[in-house]
Amino acid sequence: MGGMGKILLMDDNAAVRALYQEVLESAGYEVVVAPNGLEGMALLERQPFDLVITDIFMPEMDGYEILRRMNEGDYGIPIIMMSSGGLMAHLLDGMLSAVKALGASEVLEKPMDAREILPVVAKHLPPR
Repeated sequence: MGGMGKILLMDDNAAVRALYQEVLESAGYEVVVAPNGLEGMALLERQPFDLVITDIFMPEMDGYEILRRMNEGDYGIPIIMMSSGGLMAHLLDGMLSAVKALGASEVLEKPMDAREILPVVAKHLPPR
């Protein structure tokens, strides 16, 4: 592990966190997980990360607030946002373009095969 980059992964679904963590770690990334945005932002303030991957809809603090705080804090690291399309399919297109406009590097729709995240991560986190 290590050498390729350190990723902060925030998702309120424990199964999703575990799955993405396993896929990313098997690809050589170091992954730190948080069950919500509040804990994720606390981690982000305490240690450096090369990339953030976050769910949009979470308790405590959602992806919009994370994106806003990251912009204000000028972290200068890419953020990949994910959302379950089934939740509000009719709002999804508008929501996805909104988070892109706010500065998200990528927006992915769940569910998807967890391995599909690897080329997206590699695009924003080149190997060192």
